[in-house]
Amino acid sequence: MRKRRVKAITLIEILLVMSLIGMAVGAMQFGVHKLLKKEAFVQEVRKIRNMVAFAQEVMIDTKCDLSLTLLHEGSDVKLLFSSTPELPERVARTLQDITVRHVETLTFNEAVVSELILNFEGHLGIISEGVIEIKSKKEKSQTIHLRGFPGRVL
Repeated sequence: MRKRRVKAITLIEILLVMSLIGMAVGAMQFGVHKLLKKEAFVQEVRKIRNMVAFAQEVMIDTKCDLSLTLLHEGSDVKLLFSSTPELPERVARTLQDITVRHVETLTFNEAVVSELILNFEGHLGIISEGVIEIKSKKEKSQTIHLRGFPGRVL
């Protein structure tokens, strides 16, 4: 009888498999990084959308007039709040000024603006009406629709 020879895995084969696995992981990592950057911009815009919705709720609950100012400075947008009359302290603490990053342009009704003031009039129950468009450096854009009356912020 003939002895069967067992063929061992060579070092070259092991290195080849390891390099293929490394290239696959590298390709996946690039896609994940790109996805995370896009999601970071969406999260930043969500901050603005949430603060507009919260200001609207405060206006309805307290019947106070609020103004939300969006200041575009470089690649940041600062959200500044003011109210008439003064809000209760527990509410005022939640309306802190916020900075939103990664914003290239800020437009309101298709006009590029560096300062945007949104008014929430509590005694009348109305808000500013229009469309806010926020763009990042990579031409990704998000919109916020304001209908002029309290409702879901889209």
